[in-house]
Amino acid sequence: MDDARREARPQCGTLAVALGDSPAGLAAWIVEKLESWSDESAFTPDELLTWVTAYWLTGTIGTSFATYAEPVALPGRIDTPTVLSIFPRDTKPEPRSYAEAFLNVRDYVEHRCRWPLRRLGTTPRLRRRSTPRGQAGG
Repeated sequence: MDDARREARPQCGTLAVALGDSPAGLAAWIVEKLESWSDESAFTPDELLTWVTAYWLTGTIGTSFATYAEPVALPGRIDTPTVLSIFPRDTKPEPRSYAEAFLNVRDYVEHRCRWPLRRLGTTPRLRRRSTPRGQAGG
């Protein structure tokens, strides 16, 4: 990698060290991200503490940045039938035409509400879509 690209990359290692050294800093970072990516009041205080505790005890906040900091080689086409859910404020939203270049897109759902992580998979529509053909859906 040339020097210009290396310097342009985010310095995730610095952030990981800072967050790994301060439980209060880690909590502030995670809570801010989860609240900005989801609907208001999507998480209870216990759920937020669970996220923070999991990252703190395992020391994995730094490795969670890898998908944003490391260069990625684009894969070949994946023929597995795929359903994509796109939410407002997604950090990496993909237009359907781009996704179809790499995936066998069976359905592309653009949701009106923000990322419902807490409720993911609990709506009848999501359960029904994730049930294999020939089996009863939820």
